[in-house]
Amino acid sequence: GDALAEQRRLVALLDGLQALARGDSDPGDLQDVDLADVADVAVQAARARHGGVTWDVALPDEPVVVSGWEPGLRMVVENLLENAARHGRDGGTVGVRLEAGPPPALVVEDDGPGIPEGERDRIFEPFARLDGTETPGSGLGLALVAQQVRLHDASIQVGESPAGGAAFRVRF
Repeated sequence: GDALAEQRRLVALLDGLQALARGDSDPGDLQDVDLADVADVAVQAARARHGGVTWDVALPDEPVVVSGWEPGLRMVVENLLENAARHGRDGGTVGVRLEAGPPPALVVEDDGPGIPEGERDRIFEPFARLDGTETPGSGLGLALVAQQVRLHDASIQVGESPAGGAAFRVRF
């Protein structure tokens, strides 16, 4: 069991490194992508992986179209959701909101311990983890998010959620 868990951890690390390397290459022609659809699919998958988490989701019924590379946008949403589910309270709530804009914005919030203000830039560096974090992970998820945000000419802000945890806002 321990060997299998370690193997899964190493595969996830290698996948993250490969995705980070791929993200530095030119994604090619950007397409119109419905961010509402990307977020909906990502939330459904996150719900399946994290059954103990309550998901407070507000997605518009109409498409929220941005110009982008669909796999990169999916990576942004999936990594933010995974991060919130892992670092929120056990049995807690993750909030996911997509604002149609303009400009469109994706907001993901959790009810965990939050991110100290002095660490909010550093968490986007590869392999960065907050001191005292015992949650499994490679420290690549937010580096991938930051990379894709840059490639999509978007911006990301980290703040405090109303529940006291972390809040990430990506503006496109």
